[in-house]
Amino acid sequence: MHSFKLFSLLLVIGFISCQKDGDLREIPSLTDEDLAMTLEASLSAAQGGMTLDLEDAAEMAADMDLSCGASNQMSTTQTGSQGNYSISASWSWNVLCEGPVPNQINFLVSGKSTADANNLSLQSNNEGSLTASNLVAGTDYLFNGSLNRVATTQIKTQQTNRTILSNITIVFDEIKVKKLVYEVTGGSATIQVKATLDGGDSVDYTGKIVFHGSRSATITLNNGQTYTINL
Repeated sequence: MHSFKLFSLLLVIGFISCQKDGDLREIPSLTDEDLAMTLEASLSAAQGGMTLDLEDAAEMAADMDLSCGASNQMSTTQTGSQGNYSISASWSWNVLCEGPVPNQINFLVSGKSTADANNLSLQSNNEGSLTASNLVAGTDYLFNGSLNRVATTQIKTQQTNRTILSNITIVFDEIKVKKLVYEVTGGSATIQVKATLDGGDSVDYTGKIVFHGSRSATITLNNGQTYTINL
């Protein structure tokens, strides 16, 4: 009798154990390709990313009243030349002077954007503050400050349809934007990337961005990965 009870108990334990093993599921991983596409969409001017904010601010600086203490605000909407992104933004700014010479513009920006290109669709909330200097001399504006984007990105391929939630902050250091053409040509930045694959894992990385000009930048993250981004 005791042997029968012990055998029955072992059967029950084995059944429960098999059930638990069967319930275990592998958590989907956020791939390097997922992260590369998310970073490019958040940064690339061609997809309405943060580089476009820098270039828009430079164009505003060229057109605005640079009287000492001047301030203003405006709302803007933009659509990509191929219809691949749409941005609505609210800007405000004020001009600071050193003596009688304007030497700095402080910008605040917030807004929303959508993008749809290259097997990717994105919706984001955007905000940040930028400072423009070198207003009068030289061929480049210099930008410092930070921009943040909180986005939901869908990556669609023949094999998968993946949703990524991201929070990306970039702190800019002496970014050069060419006057008259309004294109980022150099400088560096630090980046913090928080991203979660819906139903999968999460990552939290920091890193550095180097802007090379010719619509190119390199992002090196502290996980050892390096990405070349088309701007």
